[in-house]
Amino acid sequence: MVTLKGKNLDISNTQKIFLNEVEYDIIKVASQMIECLPGQFTASNKIKEGNVTLQINNTMASLESSYFRYRPDAYTNKISINSTLAAISSNITFFGKNLDSFFKPKIKANFVN
Repeated sequence: MVTLKGKNLDISNTQKIFLNEVEYDIIKVASQMIECLPGQFTASNKIKEGNVTLQINNTMASLESSYFRYRPDAYTNKISINSTLAAISSNITFFGKNLDSFFKPKIKANFVN
């Protein structure tokens, strides 16, 4: 999902979002936000980065300062914990694909005695 933020984005009943001229499907429109998903892709138009354009009614506004880059979903397929009973700390290793796709990765650990 792609979220655009701004002001008065719900000023009209007709909004469209494009990434390099490929239209995205709008899911939700609010005053300060539009949420959308990639539209119908073919092998030739599977765009992973480019400029975002917003159309409200018949007016197009290119968001030149906001260059978009798609990152594929990350997933883990194995987690390895290396520790001993006497260890004060443990090493936790995650294995998977596209782990560099996380924008601000965080790990939350709950320790139970």
